[in-house]
Amino acid sequence: MSPRVRATVDDSKWPRVYVTWPSEPLDDEAFESTVLAMSALVERGQPYVIIHDARRAVRPTPKQRAFAAERQKRDAEPTRRLLKGVALVTSSPLIAGVLTAVNWIFPAPYPQKTFSTLTAAEKWVTGQLGSHDG
Repeated sequence: MSPRVRATVDDSKWPRVYVTWPSEPLDDEAFESTVLAMSALVERGQPYVIIHDARRAVRPTPKQRAFAAERQKRDAEPTRRLLKGVALVTSSPLIAGVLTAVNWIFPAPYPQKTFSTLTAAEKWVTGQLGSHDG
């Protein structure tokens, strides 16, 4: 049996959090674990940004998208205050469409933008952090 596929949530460069999505589908438990790890970031009580590296990602299932939207709704108040921006790095219209689909279910209470390069995403989130940077 192959090792379980997971996404990584790397907060070693706080207040920049890098989420790297794998090139294989995540099972529901692994997807939900990743979303919950991102959700827990508000508990620090400090401004932050998230960069999703989805350059190799595969599209989540409808159930997974619904879970992400529900969590976005549940976390709306603290993320409105603390999450200064979410950057999605992808060249795939399908993956970019996932962000749109989640926002149809519940609009994000924080700024979001899609980029084709990590460098452009990093530049944007630095601007979003402003005086809250590290």
